[in-house]
Amino acid sequence: RIGDSSEWTYGTGNLNEADPAATAFKPFAHFENGQWQLGPGYPYMGGMWEGLNATSGHPGGHMGVILRWTPKQTKSIQIQGTVNHGSPAGNGVRVTVISTKHGQLEQRVVAHGEEKFTLSSRKVEQGESLLFLLDNNGELTSDNFDWNWVLTSTESDNTLVKTWDSTAGFHGPLSGEKAILRSVMKSALTDLCHVLLSSNEFSYVD
Repeated sequence: RIGDSSEWTYGTGNLNEADPAATAFKPFAHFENGQWQLGPGYPYMGGMWEGLNATSGHPGGHMGVILRWTPKQTKSIQIQGTVNHGSPAGNGVRVTVISTKHGQLEQRVVAHGEEKFTLSSRKVEQGESLLFLLDNNGELTSDNFDWNWVLTSTESDNTLVKTWDSTAGFHGPLSGEKAILRSVMKSALTDLCHVLLSSNEFSYVD
């Protein structure tokens, strides 16, 4: 059985190194050409590369991308994933799997090839989220990546119940989300204006 695809959401964020469970997730504000991204056009504003589509994506210079899974009910699951950094250039990408209750579950740098992830069975409680966070590993160079995550829920006797496949379950804005996206986009533009104003505050000195 296929799990509810609405339990997948897409956004940006950076690893909270001191407390991974507190890593903040900010939903993407825009969906275009089958991809979640920061705003219209890609890269947004000419240099903001953060984006996620069904099979691949790209982190930004100062922000990672996050695939988030939040179950509507407590479930025992197994986690498997594949991440590929195909370019021979750059220093690869960093992948961190996080529970918002238990913190960092795994972290690995994937560079110039493919890595497979298998995490032991664990309980994910209602209200808890799993974050699959990918950042540029400290250097924005050739950071395109491909990935797929499959979550499998089981009963105590290991009988298969449901699977959530990040590629098969990928979706754009769901019904009722467009107003929320407009609000997120407005907030993102406000934040950008504040950044631009502060960065230029001392640029014009006689």
